[in-house]
Amino acid sequence: MTIQIDTLVNNYNKNEISATYNETQTRTDFITPMLKALGWDVNNSEGLPHEYREVIEEAQLKTKNADTKRPDYELRVGRVRKLFVEAKKPSINIEVDHKSAFQARRYGYSAGLPITILTNFKHTAIYDTTIAPKPEDEAYVARIELINVNELSTKLNTLSKYLSRESVSHPDFLTKIVIKKKTKQEKSFDEHFLEKIKKWRLDIASDLYTKNPIVDSKILTNFTQQIISRLIFLRICEDRNIEEFETLLSCSKSGYNELIKLMKRSDIKYKSGLFDIFDENKKYFKISDNIIESIIEDLYYPNSPYSFSVLETEILGGIYDQFLCEELSFKNHQVISIYKPEYRDAGGIVNTPRHIVDHMVDESLKQLSTYNDINTIREKKILDTCCGSGIFLISMFEYLMALYLKHYKDNIKENIGKNIIRTNINNYKLTFKAKSEILTCNIYGIDIDPESIELAKLGLYLKLLEDETEIPCNHTLPDLDDNLKCGNSLISEKEWAVYDDSLDYFTELNFFDWNVEFPEIMKKGGFDLIIGNPPYVRIQKLKKYSLNELNYYHSKKSPYFIANRKDIDKYFIFIERSIKLINNNGSIYLIIPNKFVANQYGELLREYITSNKLLKEITNFGSIHIFKGKALNYTCILNLSKIKNTSVINNKVSNLNNWIQNKDSISNNYSIDAFSSKPWIFPSEDVSSIIQKCWRRSTTTLGEVANIYVGLQTSADNIYIIKEKCQDNDFIYFEQDGNEYKVEKNIIKPFILDLPLEPFNQPKHNSWLIYPYYQIDDNIKVYSEVEMKELFPSTYQYLLKHKESLIKRSIVGGNKKDQTWYQFGRSQSLNKMEKNKIILPVQSKTYKYCPDFNGLHLTGGGNGPYYLIAPKNDNYSILLLLGLLNNDVSEAQVRLCTSIIGNGYYAHNKEFIENLMIPKLSVLEKSELETIVSKIVSIHSEMSTATKHQKVINTRKLSSLKDKLNLIIKNGFNLSQSELDTLRLVTPE
Repeated sequence: MTIQIDTLVNNYNKNEISATYNETQTRTDFITPMLKALGWDVNNSEGLPHEYREVIEEAQLKTKNADTKRPDYELRVGRVRKLFVEAKKPSINIEVDHKSAFQARRYGYSAGLPITILTNFKHTAIYDTTIAPKPEDEAYVARIELINVNELSTKLNTLSKYLSRESVSHPDFLTKIVIKKKTKQEKSFDEHFLEKIKKWRLDIASDLYTKNPIVDSKILTNFTQQIISRLIFLRICEDRNIEEFETLLSCSKSGYNELIKLMKRSDIKYKSGLFDIFDENKKYFKISDNIIESIIEDLYYPNSPYSFSVLETEILGGIYDQFLCEELSFKNHQVISIYKPEYRDAGGIVNTPRHIVDHMVDESLKQLSTYNDINTIREKKILDTCCGSGIFLISMFEYLMALYLKHYKDNIKENIGKNIIRTNINNYKLTFKAKSEILTCNIYGIDIDPESIELAKLGLYLKLLEDETEIPCNHTLPDLDDNLKCGNSLISEKEWAVYDDSLDYFTELNFFDWNVEFPEIMKKGGFDLIIGNPPYVRIQKLKKYSLNELNYYHSKKSPYFIANRKDIDKYFIFIERSIKLINNNGSIYLIIPNKFVANQYGELLREYITSNKLLKEITNFGSIHIFKGKALNYTCILNLSKIKNTSVINNKVSNLNNWIQNKDSISNNYSIDAFSSKPWIFPSEDVSSIIQKCWRRSTTTLGEVANIYVGLQTSADNIYIIKEKCQDNDFIYFEQDGNEYKVEKNIIKPFILDLPLEPFNQPKHNSWLIYPYYQIDDNIKVYSEVEMKELFPSTYQYLLKHKESLIKRSIVGGNKKDQTWYQFGRSQSLNKMEKNKIILPVQSKTYKYCPDFNGLHLTGGGNGPYYLIAPKNDNYSILLLLGLLNNDVSEAQVRLCTSIIGNGYYAHNKEFIENLMIPKLSVLEKSELETIVSKIVSIHSEMSTATKHQKVINTRKLSSLKDKLNLIIKNGFNLSQSELDTLRLVTPE
C-alpha cells in the first residue's frame, strides 16, 4: 500500500498539476487509484449487483447551485453504506473552502454517517458528519483531520484508520474513529428531520383548524401526514433527476392551488394512487400559501442542511415510524401532538436496526438462491404481518433484486433489454418493469395503522426509483393495493363474531380476514415466509388501551392456544398467528424478547412450538442491547419451520460487532426432543455432558424436597413499612411526609427492605412492618376494627389517615365477611413468615441463599424482590438446603435456564430453581454438610463484632469450610475438578 501511495504522490508532484486540471481527471488519475490502494474494489471486478457493490461512483450531474447532486464515491460493506468520499479539483483550496466543506458534510449528515471524506488529493479532509452543517460554517468546523499530499506517506496510518477497506469493514470501526460526543443541542439527522416534520404537521394542522374548528382530528392527522410525505417524495425525486430540480420550489411561490395542480399531475404521471389524496373529506382543506411556501423552502438550500440525493429509504422509514407514533388532538382550542395510546408508555416506537433486518432477510431468503428456475422464485410469497413503514419489506426488495439480477445475467441473451440493462463493462441492472414485478409478485405487508401502509408503499416506491433518472415510457409505479393492506393481523370479523356478534368494535379493532384479502395465497396453503419484528406489549399495557381486544384473546372462544395464560405478551399471539399463516413448507423469522425461552409466562408458547416440532434455530443476543433509546429488551431471532425439524441450532452472540461483520457466534446443535414446555436450555457440548452426568447422580430436585414461596403483598408498602426514628417501651416512632407518628410495638414485625444479602449470613431487619393480624394455631386472622381501636389506637389512627388510599386497593383472600379496609392486598404467606426459612434475592449475580431463624418478614411477588424456601419434611434441614444451594454446581444450573436482567444480574425465580438437582448423598455426607454449614453460619454471625485480626482468621476459616462444602457437592455428583471448573465458567444467556 505504501509503495502505491508514494507513486501517486510522486506523480502528483512531478506533473505540477495546473489550474486547468479538472475534477474528472483528478478522480481518474489520483483519487480512484488511492482508493484501490486502500483496498476498495472501485471497478466492481467481481460484477456484483448494485446493492452489493463496494464502491458506487457517480457521474457529474450539476444543479442550479453548481453542486454535485450525489457524492462522487459511496463506500459500502455488504449492503451497508459506510462513508462518502467527495472529490474536488486541485485548484479548489479545500483547506479553507467552506462551500466544499458544507457540501461534503451535508452528504454525510443526511445519510446518517459518522464521517465523510473531502479530497482533491492535494488535501484530504476528514469530517465529523454527526453534527448538522450550516452554510456559514468555516471549513475547519467539524474537521477531524487534514492531510497534505506530502504527508500522505507519513500519515498513511491515520488515513487508513478512516478510509482503508480493512479498517472501515472492521467490527469496531465506529469505536476506533474519533467522533466528538454530541451535546444536547446537537441533533443527528434523523432527530433533526423528525423535529422538522413534526413542526410542519402542527403548522399545517393549526392553519386548517383555525379555518374549520369542527374538523375531525383523525382526518387532520391523516391529511397532514399525506401532504408532508408527498412533498418529501417529490423533493427526493428532484435530487434523483426524476423530477426537474426546484419544481416544488417554483410551485410554492404560486401558492397552495398550484401545489394541488402539481399533485394531480403527479397522480397522472406516477399512477398507483400515491397522489390521490384529495378525497371527499379533504378536498375542502385549503392550506394558507405562506405555510406551504415556508415548508417547501425548508426543503432547499440554504434553509436545509439535507441532501435528499443520499437520503436512504430505510432512514426515512425510521423517521416516519417515529412520526406515526403521534397523532393530532385539540386542547384549549389549540392543535397539539400526542402519542397514540399504544406508544405512550414506551415514549415512541423502537426501530429495528438495519444490520439486524438485513441479517434476517439474508438468512431467511438464502434458500431461494438454490433454485434454478426464476418462476419458482417468482411464486414465493413473503409477508411482514406488522410492517410499519416497511424496513423489512425494503430489505427483502433489495435482496430479491440482486437475486433476480443474478438469474437474468446467467441467461443474458434472453433477458438483455427485457429484464436487465447493461450499464458498463462489469455492471448490469434490472429494468424498471422487472423491479416492479418483484414488488407485485413476492412482497406483502400488513399493518393495523393505515398511515403506516401509506408510508410503506412510499418507501418501496422510492427504493424502486433508486438508480433511475426517469420512469420509462408507458410505465407507471405499480399498484401495491393488493400487496400492502391495512388491518388487524390477529382478529378477523368471523373470529370476533364467534366471541361477540356485535360489530361495535369493527372500526376500533380493524378486523382483517386473511382468506378474503389473500384468497389465492391461502388456498395454496399460505405464505412461504413471514418475517419481521412484532410489537412487544405486555398484558398490563393492553389493559390500558385495548381491553376489548385483551378480553377476546383470553376468552374460551379465542382461536389462540397461547392466550390461555393470563400473563402473556402480544408478540406471543403474533407467533401463533404466523404459524397458522405459513404453508407446510413455510418458515418464520422474528426478532422477539428472549425471556420467553425460560420465563414461566412463556410456558404455553414453548409448548405450542415444541409439540409441533417447529423450532429450528435461535440466535440469542443474551444481555446485549440491540435496540437504541429507551428499549431495554433483551432479544433473540427465532426461526420456526413447518418442515418437521429433528435438530435445533442455538447461536450465542457475545460480541455484537463481530456478529454483524463476521457472523461470529458460538453455535451448538441439539435434538428437537430435548425441548418442551419447560425452560429451554442451550448448554455447550461439554457442559451438556456434565449436566447429564449430574442427572444420573441426582435422586430428586429442590421443588420435590422444599416449598418455594413468595413473600407478603400489602399492595401499599409505603404505608405498612416504616423506618424507625426512635422507640420506647411501648411504641416505635417514625416520620412520614413531614409528620411524626407512633405505632404500638405489639402490632409490628421485623422487616427487611431493599437489603443486600450475602450467602449463609442471617440478615438483620432494617425496618418494621405494621401487621394487623394475629395467629390461632396455624391460622392467621385479621384484627377486627373494634380490636384495632381498643388494642392499637395509635396504629389505627395512623391507618385511618390513609384509609382513602387503602380502600382503593384490590383485596384478595380471606372470608369476605371478615375483610377489612386495612388488611393486606393479598393473604399469601401470612402463616409462613415466623417459621425458619431460607431467603434469596430474585436478582443477583451469584448464589445468595441466606438463613432466617429470627422470623423476619418481607414482601415479594412473582418477580421479587425475595423468594423464600422451607423444607417439606425433616429429611432436609435449613442447614442442609443452604449447603445444597450455595455452591457452583447449583448456580451453574440456574445460569443455564435463567432470564437475564442486565448489568450482570440474572433471575432466581421459582421456575429457575425448582428443578435444581440434588446430589445423591449418604447419611454421613448429609450430616457432614450440615456441620460445615452450621460452622459457616456461626462464623458469619460473629463477623460484625470481631476484631480486625479475628476477621482475617474467620475469612480463612470460611474459605476452608467452603472448599470442603464444594468437595462434598463435587463428589456427590461424581464430578472431576476440570468438570467443576467448566461449570464455574457457565454464563447466563
